[in-house]
Amino acid sequence: MRGPLPHRPGAEPPFPPEPALSAMGRRVRAVPPPPWNYVYDASFITAVPTLVITGGWNALYEEVAAALVEAGARRAVLAGYEHRPQDPEQASRLLLEHWSVSVS
Repeated sequence: MRGPLPHRPGAEPPFPPEPALSAMGRRVRAVPPPPWNYVYDASFITAVPTLVITGGWNALYEEVAAALVEAGARRAVLAGYEHRPQDPEQASRLLLEHWSVSVS
């Protein structure tokens, strides 16, 4: 059994080496987005200071983040960290800054 494929921040995920899995990946990526939306009450953002941190790689996450910003949240995009924007040291600094301002 092989280990995980190495990944570079900002790089496209590689297709699996097996032809059947690779073909399935192309089919899944070709499917249009679902025709539904999630309706939510954003009033919580005015009650609780909210910081949204995204990795700048997924259109759906960025769309949700933009909607939360419109409702009053702060936003930070840590480009290149994709699904794990919490990993870099910069994320910790952003959170500490957010919490210190929110508490005072």
